[in-house]
Amino acid sequence: MKTAMQILISELKEGLAQDEIKVSPKELLQNLIWRCEGLLEIEKEQRMEAWCSGYDSYDEDISGDSPLEYYNKTFNTKER
Repeated sequence: MKTAMQILISELKEGLAQDEIKVSPKELLQNLIWRCEGLLEIEKEQRMEAWCSGYDSYDEDISGDSPLEYYNKTFNTKER
């Protein structure tokens, strides 16, 4: 599975490999921002899955946090 950053890098390389870019620089940046916002959700899911994988390797509950609580505390998001 690719990380969100690996997906973004791959998509940017594919875009640069095109012979001709048919959008303005502003439109290109807007599209990049839109894609990054979508990848943030993928990154969030990946981090919560990683938390679950790490949590499963311990026998006792150390923090009591759910994956979403862990994500929000660690990465200071507004979804609380």
